Amino acid sequence: MSTTNNGSAVRTLSEDGEQADIPLDCIVYGPDAEVDGFQALAAEWNELVARSRFDTFFLTHEWQSTWWETLGNGELWIVAFRTQGGELVGIAPFYRLEHADGDWVGLSTLHIIGCIEVSDFLDVIIAKGWEKQVYAALRTWLQSEDAPVWDLCDFCNLPEDSLTYRLLPELWADDGYGFDVFQEDVAPHIRLPLRYDEYLNEQVDKKQRHEIRRKQRRAERSPGRFLPGTPGYRRGSVQPGSRRVHPLAATEQPRQRRVHDAADAAVFQGDGATYARRRIPAIGLYLAGWAARRHLLRF
Repeated sequence: MSTTNNGSAVRTLSEDGEQADIPLDCIVYGPDAEVDGFQALAAEWNELVARSRFDTFFLTHEWQSTWWETLGNGELWIVAFRTQGGELVGIAPFYRLEHADGDWVGLSTLHIIGCIEVSDFLDVIIAKGWEKQVYAALRTWLQSEDAPVWDLCDFCNLPEDSLTYRLLPELWADDGYGFDVFQEDVAPHIRLPLRYDEYLNEQVDKKQRHEIRRKQRRAERSPGRFLPGTPGYRRGSVQPGSRRVHPLAATEQPRQRRVHDAADAAVFQGDGATYARRRIPAIGLYLAGWAARRHLLRF
């Protein structure tokens, strides 16, 4: 682990509304760190995700750490950004990979953890309102001796409302970097409430809601029937009361998915898929229209 306090002075609003210079401390958890970034930041990681502009499952500690353990390759580089008072305001979760083939053959690339397959949305994790400050500190780190040698910095699967692809070209334009920003894919989703009753009342029209409840009551009265997804349910039994919207059980078969290459395919056909399902029991249903964008930073 190394710490950088090398002039990444940034500007934010003071309590009286005036601009004030506040340096951010940059804490780097590289491949030689005694404790990696996932371990060191575990207690604060998800709280920061909740404070960010895009609170998505794919940025949580559970998803990111499990993706790295099951699909990760190369060197792990996690960079944390704190105020001088110790508040965590940013995490840049990277891994560094030397590409042996493809369009980037021979190039040393920093990828966001989770990139590119499997994870719908990725980004630098930043507390809302601290984006410019963290981007400035990240730029300072990338140019410092504490950063690994790199040729490309790949910010893949950015959500449409991410500020990364909007602000980085503007903030880093004078540093000699080249930028490629393009729409990579479309990832539809629907945000579901925590409880099943809330879903029926808030997102289903009255006629359909009545029909669902009628069929549900009939199913509950029928012997030998059961409703999966209820807490502690057993096959052949019915659990009364309010039902939560529950994820897939760890024993269910994984859905078929497109994989990036033969190595990914082997992981999902083997023990990696079972491991990931057991470690990550909660992947909600996502359906609406966010465009995933990709941002390539070339040095």
